[in-house]
Amino acid sequence: MLSGIATTEQHHIVCKSCKQSVHVDDIGDHECSSQPLLLHRSCTKTAFMEKFAPVEVILSPQPVSKPQLPQVISPPAPVTRQSSMEWASLIQSRIQKVNVCKEGFAKYVIVTSLWSSGPEFVVERRYREFYKLAQMLYTMHPSEDVWHRLPPKLYCQHAKSLTDGFLLRRKVGLEGFLVAAIDMLLNPNSAGPSSKRTLTQLHVLNDFLGLPASKDVNGAVKELKQHAEVSPGWNKVLVYKPGDILYEKTTDCFLALKRQVTLPFPPRAILDVLVTSPSTSEAKRLNPFLIGGEVIRKESNHLWIEHTVYRTFWGLQCAEFFNVKSWRVEPSGAIIVVTIPASEKDYPSDYKNSRYHRADCILNGWILTPDPANSNSCLVTMVLQIDYRRSLTRWNRTLALRHAAELSSVEMYLTQTFDKSYYDALGPLVSQDGLKDLQLEIKDTQTTNNKDPKVYAVCQQIEPMFCMLIHKNTNRNALVLKLNLDLRSQSALQLHPKEPLLAEWIMFEKKNNPRKDLSAIERNTTYEFTTRSIGQGVFIVNFGILRGKDFQLRVGKEAGYNMYGTIKGIPNMRVKRFFLTFGPSLVGMGNLESIQIIGESETELVVVK
Repeated sequence: MLSGIATTEQHHIVCKSCKQSVHVDDIGDHECSSQPLLLHRSCTKTAFMEKFAPVEVILSPQPVSKPQLPQVISPPAPVTRQSSMEWASLIQSRIQKVNVCKEGFAKYVIVTSLWSSGPEFVVERRYREFYKLAQMLYTMHPSEDVWHRLPPKLYCQHAKSLTDGFLLRRKVGLEGFLVAAIDMLLNPNSAGPSSKRTLTQLHVLNDFLGLPASKDVNGAVKELKQHAEVSPGWNKVLVYKPGDILYEKTTDCFLALKRQVTLPFPPRAILDVLVTSPSTSEAKRLNPFLIGGEVIRKESNHLWIEHTVYRTFWGLQCAEFFNVKSWRVEPSGAIIVVTIPASEKDYPSDYKNSRYHRADCILNGWILTPDPANSNSCLVTMVLQIDYRRSLTRWNRTLALRHAAELSSVEMYLTQTFDKSYYDALGPLVSQDGLKDLQLEIKDTQTTNNKDPKVYAVCQQIEPMFCMLIHKNTNRNALVLKLNLDLRSQSALQLHPKEPLLAEWIMFEKKNNPRKDLSAIERNTTYEFTTRSIGQGVFIVNFGILRGKDFQLRVGKEAGYNMYGTIKGIPNMRVKRFFLTFGPSLVGMGNLESIQIIGESETELVVVK
């Protein structure tokens, strides 16, 4: 096959052998010569013969003047917009080569880099996949320019479609189409959809170019809020009950569903249900089509990677999802939960051998807006967009409606299990700004046998890297032990080898609830603890007040780091908190009398001698 490099004009290439500028239509007839001749497309065959006609040789002592070569006409430089160059630097794609398979079709090797010196991603695509991309772009922005840029199909010309000249012409045309598609979706000044760089557009582009999904939680939250607002295009399709309405519309060629209803439960109670691990029995009660799942990696209390499998139709493969799930509290008190696709690097190593059909949750978002007039009520808005990677639109819509029905299961589950007194004691979730105004009473820090006190729930919420809590009976201050990530590591969940735990006071006794590090005296007396690594990401933790007891800091069943120990003779139990009881003393804060070790299901009281 003739190899060449692209020139400044769209329809010309430069032959690597003879350095001639050759139009793509003349590639099949091109023959390399020893003397490079740059011939512009405007020079026809007749003009060429007239200018390069053979010269009659005259035997004469006078030197015969050689014919002058025509002046080289350089191809005109393409007209480009400065904005196109700026946005093209974000994603740079080119078709490196064409591979002809044994089955008798061609695959175009696309090489993409996210920046000029960034990593490259290589993927192979057939012409039919380019054609499908053009169909999706036309759905997003109906313009004939999309089809003008795509090289046309060939019908019943299989032999001709595999010639070197044809493949190279199509390669050049597809590369131009690819650049135009990237510009259409990313460049805000180019012709295209009214909204650029949406989650669906980036999903289409990343999927075609083989790019990893970006963990853009902030972008997902922003788009979720836009969908939740009253905007044109939403059509009412179903009324579950008065005030519980389901809407739908097509956004960037994907079906979007929105459901809104007011539930008689506080936002915190609904959040506890939504963040339930997919491996639990409660998760299956929330969605009867859920077969199972697991948390692959927990990066913090606010963000984790999970894998879920859902039943589809009889005779069809189950659909599996690899998602990033995150939640946050807005300054207004609203709670936002978003689910977006995870990057392929977060998948299990053997995911390609899965017997399930992979689907992508482009966006699954929940906005829980509290009712100012009623603390036990909130407005729930659910938005859903899923790419099932199936061509049957009716089936995709039916599967999406199943996921929208999950809201009814959440309401039914809370109706049966909601503990009003417990959530009244906890109160609403607070944002980082609201933490300054939060006031805890001494009863909010006292331990109970079956429920965690409010101070534990507050500290776990406001500290994303929360590990465990130490609190006491003498005041409201709480000591938080939090994970210390190794920022030098490429892994998203690797602790610092020498200092995996950090201790920090949250001073609820002071105004604005400031934070404070342990003092030197505290580090060497009551709150002394040491850590040492034993390999494989496992650390042994010893506390000065519990001599003779070893605890392990390691990754547990929830795929995140937690503290584990032996409680009441039961090994490998997750430790949630220590409650210290001090007796009266004439000086200082008192004498330490006992330590209550509260685990996930058991509690042990250790009396200090």
